[in-house]
Amino acid sequence: MENKNKNEKIKMKKMLKNKKITIRKKRLKREKNEKEKKREKDKKKD
Repeated sequence: MENKNKNEKIKMKKMLKNKKITIRKKRLKREKNEKEKKREKDKKKD
């Protein structure tokens, strides 16, 4: 029983970590997209 609990905790930690990583990746991707759009707008101005 003790061991099972420990495994659950480890699993939870991994999930949390993965969640954070995915959130970070999504944010980075979104920021990159916004920068690209901005660049496109700037190009059109010229």
